[in-house]
Amino acid sequence: MELKICQSRKPRVVIIGAGISGLAAARRLAKFPVFDLTVLEASHRVGGRIHTCQFSTSEQVEIGATWIHGVEGSPIYQIAEEANALHGNVPFECMDGFPEPPIYKAEGGVTVDNAVARPVAGLYKELVAEINNLRGDPAAFAKLEDSDADSLGSFLQRRLKKYLLQHRLPEKYPAGWNAKLIQEGVFAIQENWERCVTAAASLHDLDLAAFNEYWEFPGEQITIAKGFSSVVHYMAKSLPPNTIQFSKKVEKVVWSSGDSSNTFPVKVHCEDGSVLEADHVIVTVSLGVLKAKALANSDGRDGECPLFQPLLPTWKLEAIEKLGFGVVDKLFVLMEPTEDGRHPNLQLIHRPVNSDGRRVSSSPDWMRKTHSMYPIRKKSNVLVAWFAGDEARAMEALSDEEVAKGVQFTLANFGDKRLVAGLGNKLGTCTNGKEKNVSILRGQWYQNPLFRGSYSYVAVGSSGEDIDVLAEPVPRLSENIKPAAPLQLLFAGEATHREQYSTTHGAYFSGLREAERLVQHYKILES
Repeated sequence: MELKICQSRKPRVVIIGAGISGLAAARRLAKFPVFDLTVLEASHRVGGRIHTCQFSTSEQVEIGATWIHGVEGSPIYQIAEEANALHGNVPFECMDGFPEPPIYKAEGGVTVDNAVARPVAGLYKELVAEINNLRGDPAAFAKLEDSDADSLGSFLQRRLKKYLLQHRLPEKYPAGWNAKLIQEGVFAIQENWERCVTAAASLHDLDLAAFNEYWEFPGEQITIAKGFSSVVHYMAKSLPPNTIQFSKKVEKVVWSSGDSSNTFPVKVHCEDGSVLEADHVIVTVSLGVLKAKALANSDGRDGECPLFQPLLPTWKLEAIEKLGFGVVDKLFVLMEPTEDGRHPNLQLIHRPVNSDGRRVSSSPDWMRKTHSMYPIRKKSNVLVAWFAGDEARAMEALSDEEVAKGVQFTLANFGDKRLVAGLGNKLGTCTNGKEKNVSILRGQWYQNPLFRGSYSYVAVGSSGEDIDVLAEPVPRLSENIKPAAPLQLLFAGEATHREQYSTTHGAYFSGLREAERLVQHYKILES
């Protein structure tokens, strides 16, 4: 390899964040000894929103990223193979694939026949496939029925309404249910699952046209036997010693918006008082952090110090403001063993909210959009549930005991007599009258100041173009006026990848993209 331009010293690059995007960038740049490379990680571990944990039962679970979304052509699958991470001896989440066929239950203990539930669930999958099949064909997408809807939620509800008019069912159900409410409830299960997939608090927040741009790799979707964290650990070990500095939380990044006589145009100030000078800084913090810190003092927000000084250009701030960033949390809870040693894949049909806004369910509010509870693997007593939006934030604020009681109370509302381990047959009291500790593990991504949430989505009012803008370096190449130093701030992370945002694939590719931007800038040739 050869550095084509004359340099009196090595270009100094600082990468903020040792998540998968930061590690991808670091691994690429580390192949070229011409770079002076440092990775700053605010926490004590690598991985960011990838975080594998061991449950109290010695089963392995994923608090953050869970699935490789398609193995055919996936670089993450390839790295997992290289790391020998696809086979292990510890029982792990979804090791035997997706859960068994679902059992649909409505509040009040009403079991819904699959002959009623499956067509509605199938309708949802067909509608999403209808959108995805037109990816890359704007003209055909414009002709799609109801494509004039601004949001995915509006599109889906329009089509559901038409479906229900054509598929009226005469059945009446006990406990105040009727066929139409059941059908709407089954559809709501799919919508609430999509909320957790996309991190949108409501599908009415998701831009329909941008939803059409998103894609995944083909092939099977799998979890990783040795945990997703094994992938980032493997990537980190390939870096030169001491490249990553832990417990280095960045306080501010001072860059040069114009002419500068400083040798290094960027200075990274850490909370421990240290300052790192750099030619280039690759910023991989979450969009949630950018919204909280980059927008601070740019829109009158109080309580936050701006991350960048001077503030980022208006065009960059507007993209940060418009794009969506949500919270998704997983909850793992240990249940008492059942008589047959199995737990069902329970799909929850919650009672709808009345037209006057009053809820008729006695389940806790934070449980009322939980679409399912299922075992992490066959014959496991650990159940997992997913939460998004306000419900996730509310769940994060509760104690473990409050969460356990809410789960057991909700199951009871569905006629389910299973018990949360540690609660016994009464809420909070065991059969011997003594309190016991419950066994719970959960994400708390919103409360974590290093993330401020889980992942991004394209909100109504924004577009894929805003993702492209978010990915542009500062100063902007098209408006860079010499002698301002070029490529001072580069941006990576899942929120900067237009077609695979919200995923580890998008994060990984974005890190490679920014590293390659520097390789091309210095005209480095590989040998």
